Amino acid sequence: MKHETRLPNLPVGVLTRFYCNKLEDLATIIPALKGLSYLVKLPNLQSTDVKDILNAYVPYPPPIFMDFNDEPVYSPMSR
Repeated sequence: MKHETRLPNLPVGVLTRFYCNKLEDLATIIPALKGLSYLVKLPNLQSTDVKDILNAYVPYPPPIFMDFNDEPVYSPMSR
């Protein structure tokens, strides 16, 4: 008999955002990655949670240069 762990949708979303926020802190990045690696295996992971995880893994690229007003200028392909 296969043992399957299933969390309700709300806690999965809350845990996803929690772990994604922890990716910003170098002291907690390894536990956050382990937590996210568990969550992505759950069958009820929502598409919005997947987007949050991908955005946390791959943040927006840095600007190409700063314009005359010191505003960042991004590549049109990066947005």
